[in-house]
Amino acid sequence: AREAFRSIGFQIADEEHPPDWKEAARKMAREHLEEWRIPGTENIIVVFSYEVWHQGKSMAKEPTVVPSGWAEAVHEEVKSLLRPVDARGWSCESYSERVAFME
Repeated sequence: AREAFRSIGFQIADEEHPPDWKEAARKMAREHLEEWRIPGTENIIVVFSYEVWHQGKSMAKEPTVVPSGWAEAVHEEVKSLLRPVDARGWSCESYSERVAFME
């Protein structure tokens, strides 16, 4: 995957030299969860941030912890278009990584 992303212009860090944000994101996640627990829907989280540039303009979001839940700020019609179903047949629109992207 790293080679594929690099071939289309993504900047991908080498596994031996992780970027500084990786440890900062892990720290935020650990502080949010307080202690390790067996993963479950109530304690799977995402530390989400981005910086996107297009034609000289940028849009960015500072790192934020996003828990599983429902993306309240997203219109119902948009949620219904993005409502995926996983291999087990379960609806997964409340998964933390999807909530982070929708919000």
